[in-house]
Amino acid sequence: MASKMQDAHWLILIDFMEKHPSLATGKFTSASGKDQYKKLWLELAGLLNGAGYGQRTLQKWQKVITKLWC
Repeated sequence: MASKMQDAHWLILIDFMEKHPSLATGKFTSASGKDQYKKLWLELAGLLNGAGYGQRTLQKWQKVITKLWC
């Protein structure tokens, strides 16, 4: 699968990051921040996979998004 994201994926990603800015910054204030970070990534990966265009693992989504974001 190409590392490019479809327009639908971008819309999902931007909407999700607007709702969960702590995921975008990696800054969590609670003691369960690590768990919350993983939970949000799993939720985001599920939404992105639900958009169609194939499936990626959580780790592959993290890699693609990190490459595109940085």
